[in-house]
Amino acid sequence: MTRILLLTGGSGLIGSSLKDQLEEHDYEVRGLTRTPTKATNNLQWDGIHPPPKATENIQSLIHLSGQAIFDGIPKLGNRAKIFTSRVESTKKLVDAMKSLPSGNRPKVFICASAIGYYGNRGDSILTEEAGPGDGYLSSVCQAWEQEAMKAEALGIRTVRLRIGVVLSKHGGALSMMLKAFRAGLGGPLGNGRQWFSWIHIRDLTSLIIEVLRNEDYSGALNAVAPRPVRNTEFTKSLARSIGKPAFIRVPKIALYSLLGPVAGDLLASQRVVPEKAERLDFKFEFSDVSDALSKEVQH
Repeated sequence: MTRILLLTGGSGLIGSSLKDQLEEHDYEVRGLTRTPTKATNNLQWDGIHPPPKATENIQSLIHLSGQAIFDGIPKLGNRAKIFTSRVESTKKLVDAMKSLPSGNRPKVFICASAIGYYGNRGDSILTEEAGPGDGYLSSVCQAWEQEAMKAEALGIRTVRLRIGVVLSKHGGALSMMLKAFRAGLGGPLGNGRQWFSWIHIRDLTSLIIEVLRNEDYSGALNAVAPRPVRNTEFTKSLARSIGKPAFIRVPKIALYSLLGPVAGDLLASQRVVPEKAERLDFKFEFSDVSDALSKEVQH
């Protein structure tokens, strides 16, 4: 049976990969896009306000859109866009679902968040039960999730995906890092001891589909691989996978000089583990960062 699903952010790194898998699992995907398109299932929006009736007659809603945070050098002027594109868009989507008769609302709402929620936590092991941290990204994630949680009061099963660094050669952080490493400019950030929590793109999309199908998933969900690594280990694994040295350590003072306060989020130590996904017996294809990087870099 075909199930109708509304997807925002479908042209992004995660959404474009997810869309193909959803259709393989017999979902009819309707997209909200800021780019005009001839695709009959896509509706144009401004990234904040869903068009009238966009949430009608759907069984599921996945909200992935938002202004890129680390797309090149972050600019302080983007902070308002980063906040609004996530928090306000989530609020408007929940309002749209609220306007529907209770029997016609989606059954499940999956809203992206990020492990930035936890802030800088040193060596602490962070399950979904860990509280929020401090810092700019944490404040964005907290406000973002607060709006998403309002869907729970509407009787909608709501899952807040706290996504780690997504490993994909097609975009995101890994694509940026590969350019530097291939130019011989790669190296650890700061002292390199901060924990780095990651997930391979294929595991992330598989996890999202599992969340759609399994009603035991609700609330916060850490979308990360089971084995976080320190920044130094990640750096060595990436350098090894492309056969390049990575000895140019990027000092903390240089990052703050270049990026300002945003540098603190790059240097944050977040040892996040997927406690809920493992308890619900989700099988990760990539648990080892070297295997995940080799898959992306060498194929």
